[in-house]
Amino acid sequence: SSSNTKVARTKPMPLMSSAGVKACVSTRTKTGCGVAEAVMIATAVIREESCVMEEKLRAVIAAHNRMIETIEGAEMTCNLFRGMEVWHKIACEGAEIVSAARSIGIDAKVNMQSGVIYVPESCPMTMPEVSLPLADIISSLEDQAKDRESSVDPDDPDCIFRRDAIALRAAARLLRELGARR
Repeated sequence: SSSNTKVARTKPMPLMSSAGVKACVSTRTKTGCGVAEAVMIATAVIREESCVMEEKLRAVIAAHNRMIETIEGAEMTCNLFRGMEVWHKIACEGAEIVSAARSIGIDAKVNMQSGVIYVPESCPMTMPEVSLPLADIISSLEDQAKDRESSVDPDDPDCIFRRDAIALRAAARLLRELGARR
């Protein structure tokens, strides 16, 4: 296969634990499932790890800004040039943190005078209001996945029913996660 394949960056979205992915990849390899499923599973791990990294960077940004608030609140006096040197180092640290944040898709900005880092509030997916209870929607998706699996052609690694079942289970998992955040 070609090593020139480009992977599109997507918004991080946790789907499965690393242990679960390893088990699925092992099972899929043994059962002869197609590459598409293995790629979907690997993508899930990358998204999960990216989400963890985003949470960690947001925590670093919050700690950085709390440190600035603490210094400002202390109302210390010092030599003007020594104070400028300290604030310059804080602003440079903020710039480095912003660079790391932007590398994973967080739209952060630093005020180079104060060192404060600004990050727009994350906008998690929200569930639209529907007349059917969430548990019923998830159950329906899981039932549809079982139905699709019963139609899978074991000799066809790219069987559309296999892909449908995987997509339906992923949708059910995402809805379950969104429901837990409510």
